[in-house]
Amino acid sequence: MKTITMALASLAIMTNMSIAGGDTGKNIAEPLEPVVEIPQVDKLTGFYVGAGMVLLKNEDTFEGNGRQAGTGSQRTNDRDVDWNGATLLAGYEFNSYLAIEARYAFSIGDATIDQNGHKYDIDADMENVGIYLKPMYPIGDFTVYGLLGYGQTTLEYEGSEEQSDSGFQWGLGGSYNITNKVSLFADYTLYYDDENFDERADGWNDKFDAISFGLIYKF
Repeated sequence: MKTITMALASLAIMTNMSIAGGDTGKNIAEPLEPVVEIPQVDKLTGFYVGAGMVLLKNEDTFEGNGRQAGTGSQRTNDRDVDWNGATLLAGYEFNSYLAIEARYAFSIGDATIDQNGHKYDIDADMENVGIYLKPMYPIGDFTVYGLLGYGQTTLEYEGSEEQSDSGFQWGLGGSYNITNKVSLFADYTLYYDDENFDERADGWNDKFDAISFGLIYKF
């Protein structure tokens, strides 16, 4: 009788454990490990530097009286001046849509002047330094952007005094990500387009602009 009582008590205990989910075997649920999510860092943010080639241009146009006084002949002083050069840049991307960027562009070698259909080379230097806000819009690996800022343009011909003027500058361009750190860029920037560059004689309009292309490295 005592044996039967102990067997019934053991059966009752095992039944209660089974109902409560207290199986001491493999059916006991193991505690789940907490899942830690690592925040994704935007690979497009941070400091960057770049360098490339630049095609610099100055269109020097007379917008006053179109004829020389007393002659009735058309003025022939309008001219285009072109340089090959280089550009250096550095900037910081706050996010995928906005950056701030500083640029320095400078001519290399002589300038080529086209005046009245005649081309010739002359010893002349041109440079521009500016700082810009850079709104951007990424489309996959391609990004279109603008440049809105302030800069100073300097021009110097051999044997003449240096001339310079400053003001609002803007540009448009695009870049393509070769890797997460290296990208190609190409853009157009208007440095200056107004009369009386460096307070020169009335009636003259100067336009300075540039086409740049090169590489950017992101840290």
